[in-house]
Amino acid sequence: MLRLLQKAICSSKHQQIRINLRNSEVYTMHDAENYIKVSHAQTFPVYKSMLDEFENELSQMKGKCLDIGCGPGNHSRDLILPKLSPECSIVGVDISKNMIDYARKYCAKEKRMTFKVMDIETRDLKKEDIEAYDNGLSFFCLHWVQDVRCGFENIFKLLRPGGHFIALSVVDGSALFTYPKLAKYPRYKEYMKDYLKYITPIHYEENPRSSLKKICEEVGFGVVHMSMREIMLDFKDEAELMTLLLSINPFIDRMPESLRDEYTRDLLQEALKQESFYKKVEPRASQEQSLYDLYKCMVIHLKKPIS
Repeated sequence: MLRLLQKAICSSKHQQIRINLRNSEVYTMHDAENYIKVSHAQTFPVYKSMLDEFENELSQMKGKCLDIGCGPGNHSRDLILPKLSPECSIVGVDISKNMIDYARKYCAKEKRMTFKVMDIETRDLKKEDIEAYDNGLSFFCLHWVQDVRCGFENIFKLLRPGGHFIALSVVDGSALFTYPKLAKYPRYKEYMKDYLKYITPIHYEENPRSSLKKICEEVGFGVVHMSMREIMLDFKDEAELMTLLLSINPFIDRMPESLRDEYTRDLLQEALKQESFYKKVEPRASQEQSLYDLYKCMVIHLKKPIS
């Protein structure tokens, strides 16, 4: 098992991104301020790696760049904007009004940034948004999209001809495996009836890359690049792991207080059963161990044809 872990850690530049989680705290996804505190530690290295990889493409972007799933705007302002051409502005969109309201305050001094509420799965795009954006980006958002074809059809419509779209989306993760199992527990079933809503359909595909590539091509995109990547999450203990699991869990807020502690314990135990987890005991401290969790993600680079 350790050899498998070492092999994963030592994989090539384009196949591995590593994250260290430290001193995080539990938050709910609608709490923008706490979302920033926790998500920064979790996703900063991934954003940096992606932005560095596509640095040349980003530096050449001009006009309006759509940031789909911008959340509270922290990564949009602090990481993405500096990589873009000075002639490029960001329009951040998110389905959460609370996140957009916070982003507007967080980025109020940045003249090259605006924000608006948008559902990328809508069947009724506003006319003013059709072909209104020169390029688009999306990080850690598209795995929430249930109607994948509709989502990419909308992205295609939003971009102007010749526009590029660069994204990273989760395909496999411990949460995606635990939800179906916990939803079968009689005591949780009532609160997790819609658990499939929080699992991307691409997760169930035998060949996720081929399936997504086919959708993108049928929509009309040219696929410049599409590959599966591994994200290595590194936890110092189970408490840190629990912080992450709760931070993205949409069900616990629905449950009565009397059930939440039990659900938290079961969530942790189901996660630790997954084959993606590795434990490493430190040689000089037998009671100390690190936890490693492998996530699979899709890196996407698409281009809308000029004609």
